[in-house]
This record gives sequence, C-alpha cells and structure tokens, in this order.
Amino acid sequence: MDIVAPGTVTFTTQFGAPAPGNSPGEVVEAKVMQLLADGRARLALANTLIDVVSSVPLAVGATVRVAVRHTLEGIRLGLIEPGLTGAKAIVPLVVDGPSQAALEAAFPVGGSHTRAPAGQFTAGHVTAGHVTADAARLNASSSASMPQVPSPPVSPAAVNAAALAQAVRGAAVRQSGLAPLMADLAVALRSPSLPAAVTVAAAQVLALRVPVADGLPAAALKQAFARSGLFLEAGLASGADAPADLKTALLTLRQVLRAFMAADAGVPVRSEMAAPPMRAPPLVPAGPMPEQASAQPVPPPYRGAPTTAQPELPPAIAIDTPAEEIGRVLLRDTEGALGRQTLLQAASLPERPSHADAAGGPRWHFEIPFATPQGLMIAQFEIARDGHGTPAEGTKAVWRARFSVDVEPLGAIHAQVALIGERAAVTLWAERPEAAARFRAGVADLKAALAEAELEPDIMIRDGAPPRPREAAAPAGRFLDRAT
Repeated sequence: MDIVAPGTVTFTTQFGAPAPGNSPGEVVEAKVMQLLADGRARLALANTLIDVVSSVPLAVGATVRVAVRHTLEGIRLGLIEPGLTGAKAIVPLVVDGPSQAALEAAFPVGGSHTRAPAGQFTAGHVTAGHVTADAARLNASSSASMPQVPSPPVSPAAVNAAALAQAVRGAAVRQSGLAPLMADLAVALRSPSLPAAVTVAAAQVLALRVPVADGLPAAALKQAFARSGLFLEAGLASGADAPADLKTALLTLRQVLRAFMAADAGVPVRSEMAAPPMRAPPLVPAGPMPEQASAQPVPPPYRGAPTTAQPELPPAIAIDTPAEEIGRVLLRDTEGALGRQTLLQAASLPERPSHADAAGGPRWHFEIPFATPQGLMIAQFEIARDGHGTPAEGTKAVWRARFSVDVEPLGAIHAQVALIGERAAVTLWAERPEAAARFRAGVADLKAALAEAELEPDIMIRDGAPPRPREAAAPAGRFLDRAT
C-alpha cells in the first residue's frame, strides 16, 4: 500500500516568527491530527504534517512522544511506548519519501540546535509540536538503548499489515451498518431543501437495493454479490474502471455530502483527497432517536463471527428537517456504512496473507440490501471453500455458505448450507417459534426444490440462534465486540 504524504505545512509561533529549528537525536512531542482512510495517521511534528504507518494504535487528538534519530539512511522516527524500557520502548514509524524529505528539512544536521551526542537527547524550545523538557527525560535504560536500536528495512508486507490494522481499528469504532443510512436516504430523497447533487448520489445508493417481491433468481444474487463493494480496490488495482457497486456509491455520497456541508459552512470546497479533516459528527443525531433505532447496535463483522442481519429501522430525520441537519445525519450514516464495508473486506482477507497459498480456500464476507414487500432488510453472507486449489483425487470440494436475514413476520433467520459434491446439507435456525414451525411444515417443498436442482437434500430445522464460535483469546490487533 502506497503511503502518500501531504505537502509540508509550516506552523509559526504566536508572534509570527518561525519556530526554532530541530536537531536529530531528540525526543519530541507530536500530536495525532487525523486517522486516514487507508490506515495512515497524520502527525503534527516539528512544524510539519507527516503521514506515517504505526504498528500500535493511535488516537486522534493524542499527544505522543517520538524519538528522532539521524542514521546513515537519513532521519528515522520511533514512537516511544509509555511504561516500557529498552529496545521494546521504541516502535519504528514508517515514513514515505516526501515526508522523509520534510523531516530532513525540519531536522537539519548542524541546525540551530546542538547535535546531540550518541545516546543523548536534548530538550528544545517549548512550542506546539516541539520538544518539551519533561518529554526529553527518558529513563536511563530507554535513553541508553535508543542509539543501539537498529533500523531494519520495513517490508511492504509489514507496511500493508500495519495499514490494515490501523484501518480496521478506525472502522470498528464508527461502523453502524447500512440500515440507518438506507432509512434516512429514503426520507432525504423527498426533501425539497437538499441540492440536486445530494439527491442524485442518494438515489444511486438506494438503486442498489435488490427487489425480492417476485423471488430471487440465482443470476440476481450473483450480480448483487459482484456489486457488494467487496472487490472495489482489487478491481482498481488491476486497472479496471470504478464499478457501479455499493462501496463506490457510498464513497460518492460521502464526497457529495462533504462538499455540501463545507459549502453550507462557507468553506472552500476541494476534492476529498485534498480536503481538510472534518470534525467527526456525533454518534447520535440531535434530538431523541426512535427507541427501535437505538435499541441494539449491529455487532462488527470479523472472521469467524456469526452473521447478523439488519432489519428495517425508522428514519432519524423527517422531510421538513433542516438541510444542514439532514446532511450531518447522512454523513454520519455514510461514514458508519463505509466503516462496516472496511470490516467486511478485512474479514475476507486470508488469516495470514503472506501464507495465502498454504491457508484455507477463498472466503468472502459481504452484505446485500434487499427490498421486500415487508420493507428493507440487510442480509449478511459468508461464502467459503474448504481447503485450497484443486481437491485431491477421490475427494470433492466443499463449499459452505452462511447468511442471516431479518424480516417480518418471520424475524431473524439464520442458514448454513454446505455443498459436498451432489449433497446439500442445509441447517436453518429460526429465533421465533412460529417461524420454526412454518419451516418444518415446508421441509417437503424445500427438499423437492433441491432435488429438482439435482442435489441430495439433508435438511435440519432448529429453534433459536446458531451457537457462537468457541471463545478464544483474541489475537493481537483484534478489536473488541462491545455490541454483544
């Protein structure tokens, strides 16, 4: 993953004079200004905005200590972990070429500060983003070990892994699913106060709902899978044009909403990549939310998690809601939907990307918005194949699919289907007893449909929800599911 650094931005002191220079070998304070969409973090460091990739979590607004070292390869940065000593206290920060040049300018050799001797750090001028006296007072073991910490080359795989971890952490705290956005878009589309660009972008998202009033043909389900947004970046990396899929529509909607909100506030409108970071909207809209909409947040998707459907929710806005409030709520909803898209894509990656060929078969996590006669419903799917490559002689490929739906009057339904050659093993869970009774009454029809498809049916109907995966210690970097 490429790391793109912004142009150098110079801050001045309150008297208008340039801030004093810096010298390699310092411990400086940096402020985390923004968590970027692709896993990078933007730091205000030594009068300069620097984009970095860190293997440890960073929080917007936090002040961190950064060790600056001059090596034969140039300036190197290390994040100082509080509470640790020695080599473990220094976590290398990955900086790209343009940012590296900015660092060299910010920390010139022979600058206004005296060059720190080996093993020493100096306390510099006290300004925002500069050295502070107490920040330079590391414990003896940490200070002494700093020059001895090697600067190993960072592999592209490590950079990608750090960027992915950062993206997942950011997405996990803002994800909110598609149901709130779809409910609010349906109302916003009829609002006379919104500009045409917003209503057009809203209509593009709503157009991706899959109608199921007359059944769901296999071709329609396949097309919905392709348009789920799961493959956007992979397609762009191969040189294809941006597809008309769900993630593209969400990104377009976010761009239009940001432009609308910036114009409404009198801020010059720029492209999304160049736009300044916006203040994050609150997690709940102003005024009381409908009780049903705030009852239970949708749990975040991750590899091995149970699938979860999203039923239709009441909107958080009305047609006569002021345009600025509608834009704010829609932007919050869109950010939440994009956060969930990121988590679904991350869950679809191999457990160990560097060992993808030796790991299991392909696995896809995605969601599809369905328009049913009873209302909107967001279904979550997981499709996976056991093993990898071509099955060994005498064995048959095993495909497994899990999905969940939630629509009235049946309520939450969960299904697991395993295809083993010509055998179809189907297990259905119904959380409402009346729905389970209806399924048991229709087992004969389901068996007949599978037999017509030349499959040997094996069907089980169960009450309740599927058992959760066996709890295990979460690996490093796994976010916490606080919704359940």
